[in-house]
Order: sequence, then C-alpha cells, then structure tokens
Amino acid sequence: MKHDIFDDKLCGIVEVDASAVKADGATGRFGTQNVLGMAERHGALKMVVIDRLTTENIERVCLGNFDRVEMIYSDAANSMHFLSEIAEHRTVAHYFEHAHGQTHTNYVENAWSLFKRGLIGVFHHVSAKCLQEYLDEFAFRCSHRQERAVLIDLVLAAC
Repeated sequence: MKHDIFDDKLCGIVEVDASAVKADGATGRFGTQNVLGMAERHGALKMVVIDRLTTENIERVCLGNFDRVEMIYSDAANSMHFLSEIAEHRTVAHYFEHAHGQTHTNYVENAWSLFKRGLIGVFHHVSAKCLQEYLDEFAFRCSHRQERAVLIDLVLAAC
C-alpha cells in the first residue's frame, strides 16, 4: 500500500513520537524494534522503522519528511530537542501531564495504540524484516480514513 502520500512531505502542524514495537527477530530490548511516527495534525501519517532513537537518526528522518512546518509537538525526550531548529517546537512532559492546551501528541500516540492493537488482534506475529511494510499499510489506511468510500479504488489503482 505504498502510495503517493509517502512521497509528499508533512507540513503545517506536525506531531512526532517514537515508540517500540514487538517484532519477531528484533534485536532491541525485549525483542522490540524502534519506530518513529510523524503526523500532520488530523492529516497524513508517516511511520518509519529506525535503528536507534538517537538525535541524529531522528533528525535525519524528520528533515527528510518535513516541508513548511509551522509547529512541531513532541514529548519531552532529550532526543527531540533539536526540533526547535526546524520550527516552533512545544513539548509535553508525559510524566506530569498528557496535554497542555493544544500541546499534545494525542493523534500520533493514538495511531501507535491502534497499530499495536492491530498487531495483537489481527497479525499476531510480525517479523522485524517486514515491519516497515506493516507500518506503511497502517499509515495508508489511517491517512485515508476520511475517504472510506474510495479506499479500495486507491488500492486497486496502485496495483
């Protein structure tokens, strides 16, 4: 389900959040693979497998996927502080609160929750080797959730 939305860069108000996904063959702690989610607020979603959650790796992925970003929201992780060099950056410290007015990452965190629940309830086991394809398929469906009537047409057109 690779689609032209994956070629488009994110703009406007963007949320960024990292997570860890349990995958067969993953070499991370407890058999997990690091992933980074980036989403336009109420818009397109991108999810990327990332080897290590270092500032350099996250910056490389973000710069490759951002264009005309006005505001970035993320959690207060140290690896996200560089985002203030790209655009105005606001953080929410999850150990104190989940949101502070418009400062939250609820959209991308919700995407992680739905994705992980789908892995448990539908796919059961995902290999680390194929994880990016699962992320792409989920991001495609999530990004086109308002277009359910034409979703199958988009999939068939891409075949």
